[in-house]
Amino acid sequence: MRRIVFILLVLIIALKSNGQEESKRNLNFIIMIDGNIPFQGDVNLQLSIKNKLIETIRVNYIPGDIILDDSAFNKIISMEEKSFRLEIYYSKLHKNKIKSYYYNIILEKSWLKNSFNILRIYNLENKKNKKTFSDIEDRDYTYEIDSPNGSILRVKR
Repeated sequence: MRRIVFILLVLIIALKSNGQEESKRNLNFIIMIDGNIPFQGDVNLQLSIKNKLIETIRVNYIPGDIILDDSAFNKIISMEEKSFRLEIYYSKLHKNKIKSYYYNIILEKSWLKNSFNILRIYNLENKKNKKTFSDIEDRDYTYEIDSPNGSILRVKR
C-alpha cells in the first residue's frame, strides 16, 4: 500500500513539474561578427525595450537561434513600440588577451516574425572593415541585416 501511494505521489509531482515548464520560441537569427559566427559562450544577448521605463529581457542564443520564452515574445509583440534594442556582449581571445565588445543594434519588432534574419556586425577596429565601411553615430562598429522582407546595407567607402 505504501508503495502505491509513493508511486502515485512521484507520478503527480513529475506531471506537475513537467506542465510548469514554459514553452520557448526559437527565432532563426544568425549573428556574424567580422565574418565569424560566434559560439554560444562568446556572446550574451538581451533585448532592451524603452517604454515608460527601460525593460530588459535576457535571451538565450545558440548559433543560428535566439531563444525567447513565449511570455517574453508575446509581451514584445503586444507593446506599442515598433522597435527595440538588441544588446550584444561579445568576447574573443586576441593575442592571449580577452577583448570584450558591446554592440547595440536597433531591431524592428516585425522582424521577430520573419522566417530568418542575418545580422552582420563589422568591428571598425579591424583595419579591413574600417577601410570598407563608414561608422554609424560615432560608434566603433557598423552592421547590416538581411531578412525575407528586405535588407539594411551600409554605405561602403
